[in-house]
Amino acid sequence: MKKLTEWYTSETKPVRVGVYQVAYWDKQHPSFAYWNGSVWGMSCSPISNNSLNWAVEYSVHVNGTQSLPWRGLVK
Repeated sequence: MKKLTEWYTSETKPVRVGVYQVAYWDKQHPSFAYWNGSVWGMSCSPISNNSLNWAVEYSVHVNGTQSLPWRGLVK
């Protein structure tokens, strides 16, 4: 399993474009969303192995909630 960063608050935005874990509902049940550099795309629950692909595919749809705590992979 990849090591993840600590949770960042919604006020801190990712530096890089890509898919991140977000606490759409809460941190115990994170989902995935695509950050395009200025807004979060729709989020999806990690129900299947295709969740990351789904987050990228639906990234063109803006998430109704933009105040999302998030975390990413540690390099």
